[in-house]
Amino acid sequence: MAAQHAHDKLNRMSSVLAKQDIKKLTVNQRLRLIALIWDTLDNEKTDVPVSEQTLVEMERRAAELEAPPERAISHQEMKARLRRLK
Repeated sequence: MAAQHAHDKLNRMSSVLAKQDIKKLTVNQRLRLIALIWDTLDNEKTDVPVSEQTLVEMERRAAELEAPPERAISHQEMKARLRRLK
């Protein structure tokens, strides 16, 4: 029942925000619309679905942040390594 209600609501919304109407907006206007919608997600109490691939990447990045500092390289060293790859 709730799923049907959400589906009906989405259908009504899509008639208000038709793709062709959105395309008429400037890029800046569309970006502002995205930002407005994004900001509404902050107050939601539901979990945002995250794919397994995203979870793995988040865990990898968290582990990287916790790595010993001696593994870090300077910005200059990073640029030098990248130049050598060319």
